[in-house]
Amino acid sequence: QSAVYVSKLAAEKLFPQVIVTTPLAIGVSEHWMDHKGTLTLRAEVFGEVLYDVADSMRRHGVSNILIINGHAGNAGPVHERLDGYREKLGINIEFHSYWEAYTPELVQEQMESGVCPGHAAEFETAFALAAFAENVDWNGVDYDSAKLTISNEGQAKSDREYHHQAKLATAESGQAMIDVAVDWVAEKMQSML
Repeated sequence: QSAVYVSKLAAEKLFPQVIVTTPLAIGVSEHWMDHKGTLTLRAEVFGEVLYDVADSMRRHGVSNILIINGHAGNAGPVHERLDGYREKLGINIEFHSYWEAYTPELVQEQMESGVCPGHAAEFETAFALAAFAENVDWNGVDYDSAKLTISNEGQAKSDREYHHQAKLATAESGQAMIDVAVDWVAEKMQSML
């Protein structure tokens, strides 16, 4: 949802030269399967679906494609295939996660925790508070007493830390981060035209 939000706002800056397509709703999330309800695609399947979407766009005359990612699990599989996409499709295709827009200085300035992106931590919660506050609801949440079913000890520890960091989030810091990402993505789009 965050990557689409940033992409749409960036595209509006360059309208009508830029369009935003339907996002891929499921990515490579094997590392989160301990979290009940997680859906995942195998890296090779995700890569093939992404390729087919890009090929569909190419066949309709689109020669510049900027893929804006919002899930870290997708990055490795796409980077492994990106040169192959370019070679097979014969078009200008780039891939970036929108949080690449952030310098360490900006993160330190805007995020009290100093963490970005951080799964459901301060940054993602701040972003949500600014962009879609209806998705943030702390009522009835007692995460400290929750029994985690995360098998990876390191992930279980960071998950609890991220929860505490999430409570540091503000809509104001989220909006500041959104504004930077939108401008950065718009610049990436503009450079491809």
